[in-house]
Amino acid sequence: MNYFVIAADGQKYGPADIPTLNQWAQEGRVLTTSMLEDATTGERVAATSVPGIMFPMNPPAGQNFQQPNFQHATGPQFGDDGSADITKVWIFSALSVFCCFGFGIAAIVFATNAQKKGHPQAQTALIVAIISLVLACGIGGVLRGIGAGVNSFR
Repeated sequence: MNYFVIAADGQKYGPADIPTLNQWAQEGRVLTTSMLEDATTGERVAATSVPGIMFPMNPPAGQNFQQPNFQHATGPQFGDDGSADITKVWIFSALSVFCCFGFGIAAIVFATNAQKKGHPQAQTALIVAIISLVLACGIGGVLRGIGAGVNSFR
């Protein structure tokens, strides 16, 4: 069975199997107060209620057991890093320019989500999303103006 470790800030780490969780417990990255999320069902449980996880009796010297010592990690094995959000930004930005400015708003939302998740391209994606929204509004205004001009000649 695999679990994600839920850090105090809500960030997910893992998924990890029981031997890995035991190693993390020995390193002070999984605490008796940690919450885990079942990678299959999404159910959240206390780390102490998962059979097989063994916590050290005495924490290592200098180890602060109040704050888990996770390094920020990215990649599919460490949960959502915002890559899917970035892909959606590029798609919705293009659709915004060619179809409807509403897609530009969605692109901005996804870019903001990617920023919150720490994706390195999030800032660029946000700028592209804003530009696509402005272009969509401008193009829409020009097209409406042309349509109004054509209708005035009838």
